[in-house]
Amino acid sequence: MVNAPTDDDAFVIESAICQQLDRSGRYDMLERTQEFMDMVVSEQVYQLSGEVTESQIAQLGERWGAQYVLAVTAKNINGSMRLVGKLIDIKTGRRLLTVNNFRKINNDNDLTFLSATFATNLENSMKSKL
Repeated sequence: MVNAPTDDDAFVIESAICQQLDRSGRYDMLERTQEFMDMVVSEQVYQLSGEVTESQIAQLGERWGAQYVLAVTAKNINGSMRLVGKLIDIKTGRRLLTVNNFRKINNDNDLTFLSATFATNLENSMKSKL
């Protein structure tokens, strides 16, 4: 059974990623405005069709003056949370890296550990690519 993460799960995941990237001091992140979030939601609905390309995601980021877009997908599959992150170059539309982590989630500590591990792996991968 595949379930979308809850809002609380998404908050934990987002917080871990932002904290790790902020702590590194190497990245400036674009603040999410309501307008941006509306565009993202519209894009996510389209993504469910399976027809979204890295180029289309790059176009979304370009509208906001970003160099890179980090698209993270979270799925709860049979009690295990899977996080997949793709870093996309805005200029080329190419996927620069993909990070994939999963863990059985029995409690909040498991999700926190997964999120922190994912964020660390993401930041380490970004260091080597950027």
